[in-house]
Amino acid sequence: MSNIGSFWGKWDLHLHSPYTNMNCQYNCGVDVFCKAIKDKELKVIGLTNYFIIHENEYNEIITELGNDVYVIPNIEFRTNDTNGSGEYINIHVLFNPETISIKAINDTLARIELNNIASSTSVYCSYDSINSIGFDKVTISVDTLITQLKKDFNSSDYLIVGVPNGYGGFHPSSKPRSIELAKKLDELSHIMFGRKEDTAFFLSTDNGRANLGFKPKPNVVCSDAHSIGNIGSKTTWIKSEPIFEGLKQILFEPKYRVDNNDAIRKPYRTIDSIKFNLPENTVLKNLQTNTEQEFCLTELKEEIFFSPYFTCIIGGRGAGKSTIINLIAERLGERTEFFENNKILVDGKDILKNNTEEYVTISGTNEIEFISQGKVEELSSGNKLTDLIFNERIKAVVSDYLEKEKILASKLQLIDDSIKIISDIVSLGTDLEQKKTSLENDRKIVASIENEQYKELSQKVNEVTAEIEKINQNKEQYSDFFSQLTELCLSIDLNNNTDEYGQRLIEIINHIDAIEEITRFSDEQGIGYKTTLKTFPNTDKILEDKKAELASLKQQIVDYFTSIGSTPDSIADVDRATSNIATVTNEIAELSKKIQLKKEQLQKVNDQTSDIKEIVQQCEEIINTRLEAINNDLNITNDNVEKISFKYEFYREKYTDRLNQAFRNHFQSYHKPSLSWDNIYWCLSQIEPNEDFLNLTYEQFIEQLSQKPIDRNSLYGRVFYEIFEKKSNFAIYKRLIKRNIYNISENVQIIGFYGKSPLTSCSFGQRCTAVVVTLLMTGVKPLLIDEPEAHLDNRLIAEYLVDLIKEKKNERQIIFATHNANFVVNGDAELIHILEIPKEKVFTEIISTTIENLTHRKSLLKLEGGEEAFKKRDRKLLSGFAL
Repeated sequence: MSNIGSFWGKWDLHLHSPYTNMNCQYNCGVDVFCKAIKDKELKVIGLTNYFIIHENEYNEIITELGNDVYVIPNIEFRTNDTNGSGEYINIHVLFNPETISIKAINDTLARIELNNIASSTSVYCSYDSINSIGFDKVTISVDTLITQLKKDFNSSDYLIVGVPNGYGGFHPSSKPRSIELAKKLDELSHIMFGRKEDTAFFLSTDNGRANLGFKPKPNVVCSDAHSIGNIGSKTTWIKSEPIFEGLKQILFEPKYRVDNNDAIRKPYRTIDSIKFNLPENTVLKNLQTNTEQEFCLTELKEEIFFSPYFTCIIGGRGAGKSTIINLIAERLGERTEFFENNKILVDGKDILKNNTEEYVTISGTNEIEFISQGKVEELSSGNKLTDLIFNERIKAVVSDYLEKEKILASKLQLIDDSIKIISDIVSLGTDLEQKKTSLENDRKIVASIENEQYKELSQKVNEVTAEIEKINQNKEQYSDFFSQLTELCLSIDLNNNTDEYGQRLIEIINHIDAIEEITRFSDEQGIGYKTTLKTFPNTDKILEDKKAELASLKQQIVDYFTSIGSTPDSIADVDRATSNIATVTNEIAELSKKIQLKKEQLQKVNDQTSDIKEIVQQCEEIINTRLEAINNDLNITNDNVEKISFKYEFYREKYTDRLNQAFRNHFQSYHKPSLSWDNIYWCLSQIEPNEDFLNLTYEQFIEQLSQKPIDRNSLYGRVFYEIFEKKSNFAIYKRLIKRNIYNISENVQIIGFYGKSPLTSCSFGQRCTAVVVTLLMTGVKPLLIDEPEAHLDNRLIAEYLVDLIKEKKNERQIIFATHNANFVVNGDAELIHILEIPKEKVFTEIISTTIENLTHRKSLLKLEGGEEAFKKRDRKLLSGFAL
C-alpha cells in the first residue's frame, strides 16, 4: 500500500499487447514496449488482445514491468450485434489477476461458441480455431459470453466494459431495436471506454439515460494503442491503490475516483506525516484527577502518513485517535481542551512545552484549522461562527483585504495623530496668550517711564538679551543635531547595498563619517558612534562679553532708579520687565512658529486621510464579494439541510460603545463628582454621530444642540456644554467619530442564517449543522476535526455530509478522528488508520489501509454500527455486485 493510501495515477486500460492478434504496428520487443509504458508514468494498464490472451505474453510483460506497473488482462470481443453503421459492436472484459489465472480465463473462453463462421459444426473460442478462420471474421454472442462468465467465475473476478463510440461502438438511434440494444449493453457494462466529452453524459442524473433508470457510470478514456507512439496518448486519472479492487471502487465513486482532465486538483497545504520518538517512561497525566498512566502511543515508532485528501483515524475509545489529532493541533500552535486537562510527561517535563520536536515530528504545513469536540459547541453559540467567517474566511484568505486593512490602520493612526496635534495647538495657544499678556504688561511698565536715559538703556538690554539667546539657541541646536544624527546613522544597515537606494545611503553615511564631530567605531556589540563636540572660543568670548555687557546695562538701570529714589521692589519689577521683553518676544515668535507648523501638520494629516472613506468602501466591497462566494459555496440543495448564508452589516451598537468610551477617555478631565457618563452619552446621541455629522460646522452643531432637550442647568448639561464651549473640542469629537466609524474591522458584523432564520435564533442542532457544513465547505487550510459526528444526526451524515466531503477534499485536506462508518466508507476516505489496543496490553497498535485493500476489510466492518452502517454500500464491501 502507498504511504498516502489511495492516490491519483494514470491508468490506460485499453492498451494492446505487442502480440495483439490484429492490427499490430509495434515492430518492437517487449522491453521497448514496457519502457514506453514506464516513460509515460502509467500506474496501471489493461493489457489488451482480441478474443484470447496468451500466458506467455502476459507473463513476459508483467515480468518486464515488475512492481512499477500493475497489469490487468483485458480481452476485446467482437459481438454478433451491429450498430447503426452496420459495424459489429465490441465489448471488453477486464479480469482480476489476483483471483483468476490466464489459464482459467482461456479455459472458460474455450467453452464459448464462435459465430459468423462458415463451418457447419461448432467452433469454440481458442487461438488455433480463431487463427484458422481469421480474427477479423469471427464474433460471439454477448448473452453466451455473460452466461459462461457467471457460470465459471464470481462476480468479483471480472468487469464488463462497453464501448459507446468509435469503430464498434454502440449508439441509440430512432430505431426501436437500436435503442433497446443500447439499453441492454449499457445495463450489462460496469464501465465505459468512451471519449472525454462522454463523461458528463454517463455521470448525469438528469438526462434521457438517467430517466431510463441507469445510475451514473464511470467513463474511462484509453489510448487503444496498437503502436509504440500511441502508448499513453490518452489516459484516465484514477484514484486508488493500483489493484483490481481499486478499479472496482470507481463503480461506486464514478464522479470522485475518475478524472479525465489533463491535471489533477490537489490541496496546496497539507500535513504529510507525524512521527513519534517517545521513550519508554512517557506517561499521560490527567490534571483533573492528578493521576498518571503509561502513554498509549509510546510504542508507535513508524511514521504515520496522511493523505492529501481525506484521512480517517478510527478505533475504539481510549485507543488514541483523538489524542493523535489533538497532539497535531497542539504541536502546530492550536490550543486544545484535551491538553489543557492532560500533559504528556517525560522525566516529569511537559514535552509540549519542552523539546517537543525531539519527541514529536510533524512534516508539512504548520497552518491548520482544528475543531475539537467542544469547538463545535463553542462555534454554535453567540457570534463565534460569524467571527470565524470574518477572521478565517475573509481576512485570512483575501490578501487584498489585509493590504487595505494595513492602509486603513495607518490612516486611523493619522487621525489619532491629528487629535494629538489639535490638543498641542490648544496647549500652545494657551501658552501664547499668556506670553502675549505678559509681554503687554512688561511693555506697559517700561513705557510708563518717560526718561530718555532709561529708554536707551532698556533698548540696549533688549538687543543684548536677544543676541545672547540667539547664541545659546544655536549652541543647543548644534548639540541636539549631532545627537539625532548619530541615532539616525545607527538605524542604517551598512550591509544593505543590494540596490541603488541602499548604496546611496551608505555613501551618505561615509560622508557623515568625515565630519570631525563624529567617530564611527566597532566593538563586540556592533557598530557605534562617538560624538566629540567642538568649541568655538571666539563665539564663547562674544557670549561672555555680551553677558557682561547685559549685567552692566542692568546695573546702570538700577543705578538710575536708585538715584531717583525708587524702592528696591520697584527697581526689581522694572528690571524683570526690561529683561523679559526680549525673552518673551522671542518665545512668542517661537510659539507662533510652532503653532503654524502644527497647523500645517494638521492640514497634511487631513489631506492624507481624505480618502479614508474610499478605503473603507473598498474593504466593504471585498467583504461582500467574499461573502457572495461563500454563500455560493453554501448554496445547498438537500432535504436534510437548510440553506446556510451570511451577510455583512455595520455593527452600530459596537461602534457607539467604542465611540462613547473614546470620548470619555479623552475628556475625563471634565468629570465632576456625581456625574453619570451615561447622561453625557445620551447628550451625544441627540445628534447621531454618523457620516453626515462629519460635514457639520461648529456653528451648525451648536445650532442643532439648541433644539435638543438637554437641560443646561443640570450637572450633565453644564459639563456637556462646558466641553463644547471650545471649538477645538468639537474638532476632536469629529475626529473621534471618524476614527471609530471607519475602523471597519471593529465594526464588521457578519450575520448568519439557517434557512430564513438568524443562526442566533436557531436550535442547537441546527447551529451545529451550520457550523460543520460551513467549516467543510469554506476555508483552505487543512481541516482537522475530532469526532465530528458528536453533535450531528446520522441521517445528515449519511445523506449529505459524506458527499460534501467527497466534493471538498480535492480543495483542502481533511483529517477526522471518528468512529462513524458513514464518514469513513461512504465518505470514501483515501487513507484509514485503524488504532487498537489488544487485550491485556496498554499500548496502541496501528493498521493503515484503504477501502480497496482487502487485507484489512474485516477491520473496517468493526466500525461503530457494524454491517448496518454499510447497507448503502453492501455491494462495495460485503457482497460484491450483481451483474
